Amino acid sequence: MPAAHASTIGPIFLYRHNAGVHANCSGKDRELQDDGDVNITRYIYGYGAVHSSINGDIQTLRWKEYSATRADKQLWCYNGSYYNEYFAANGFSRTNYQYWLCSNGAGLGFCNVFAGSSATAWKSF
Repeated sequence: MPAAHASTIGPIFLYRHNAGVHANCSGKDRELQDDGDVNITRYIYGYGAVHSSINGDIQTLRWKEYSATRADKQLWCYNGSYYNEYFAANGFSRTNYQYWLCSNGAGLGFCNVFAGSSATAWKSF
């Protein structure tokens, strides 16, 4: 994987897509141009481990999501085609919760009835 130029949170690769250049590039894979930081639609690039707890007949699942809204945009010659690659230039996280009802209470039965969900606001890191 190529090294990113984004300096704020490190070389977190987000995604690659065809640059729409209708020509082939030759030679080894290489960066051709760095367009700097650009705004992107919030892109969720990672998830934390799922944690579970039971209180009475409610099971709560919680996990983290990690996202970016700005990325360092780079034009690359990759496998003979032109691609734009994006590397996170900022970082956000939030915690998600899901609530499940358990039969028989106290987590002794199946927790298979969905009872809702919530999430904290995105926070910058």
